[in-house]
Amino acid sequence: MIIGAVVLLLDGWSVNAQEPPRRVLLLHPFDNTQLATASAAAAIRKRLIERSPSEIDLAAEFLDLARFHSVTDELRSARYLAEKYAGRLPEIIMPLNSEALRFATKYRGIIAPNVPIVFCCVTPDMATAADRPKDITGIYSKFDVGKTIALAQKLQPGARNLVIISGSSEIDRRWLAALRKEIEPYENRFNTEYWIGVPYASLLDRVSHLPRETITIFVTVYDDTRGELLFPAQVVEALAQVASAPVYGPSDTYLGRGVVGGYMDSFELMGASAADLALEILAGRSPSTIDPQPSQNRRFLVDVRQLLRWQLSESNLPADTVVSFKQMTLWEEHHDTWPRRRILVARGLSGGWLHHGCRSRCQPDSQC
Repeated sequence: MIIGAVVLLLDGWSVNAQEPPRRVLLLHPFDNTQLATASAAAAIRKRLIERSPSEIDLAAEFLDLARFHSVTDELRSARYLAEKYAGRLPEIIMPLNSEALRFATKYRGIIAPNVPIVFCCVTPDMATAADRPKDITGIYSKFDVGKTIALAQKLQPGARNLVIISGSSEIDRRWLAALRKEIEPYENRFNTEYWIGVPYASLLDRVSHLPRETITIFVTVYDDTRGELLFPAQVVEALAQVASAPVYGPSDTYLGRGVVGGYMDSFELMGASAADLALEILAGRSPSTIDPQPSQNRRFLVDVRQLLRWQLSESNLPADTVVSFKQMTLWEEHHDTWPRRRILVARGLSGGWLHHGCRSRCQPDSQC
């Protein structure tokens, strides 16, 4: 169940060799293939290394909660962690999504009683729950599917259909519930369908037969109704490859995998922000004085290759949109290093040469 642990002993800016290292435990909800939590964890490590004035003992555990999610499984994991870290209790536990936070909150009394929890990348409802213990804080993600749909509407002004794709697992249902209020204002503007828990093979077939005038929003798919274990980034990539209409999503881990884009949050930047809170607590601040904070890193992101694929106009994008995967021209790539008077010569299609600024072809040794 526990895939493994990694312990890194790292130097900070000025380490007192007499002081014991400060111990931080990262809890990954699933396995080590999950892009979102891997990105957040890498950012946490980097930030702690860069900014901690003390040596950091950073451990990571992979809970694999998608496969082993029964109460018996979870209790076994909690007892294992309690025994493993009995002589090296962490000073902070950092769960890396909602499932890991739920686990940490439920079993903290077994694993490391009264140790502060600093979470990352959880849903707003979990982060701000009324029964949240005051020594639990962190950074929560506030995916804005409404703005993602608005972006799609700008790019596809003739769209008549809206399809929302989500899985059937508890994780999927929780994310969709958190986003439903943002979707509801658009339901009556389109012929709206919710595809929830559609078997994977059927889902691939259905997206390949969508009308072109469809906006497709991918939320998450960790499980389908047949109980097949799935991972969102892999699912959205497969769907986008066969889709007959553009696909959008709210997570930056989907960008570069075939989606057009969306109003996306950054797991990397959320991880860095969570690490900053952890450093404050390690420095002596009480976690009860730090309210959970929404991520401030959301922005419009699009893949220019998908704009070209679907013939969507870049001029319709919001002014602050970040356009990714643009190929720079030779001049754009080297204009800071090339002398402005350097002559550019390009090989002609017919074997001749074309002097930059000349309209006629000329031989290599001639002048234009």
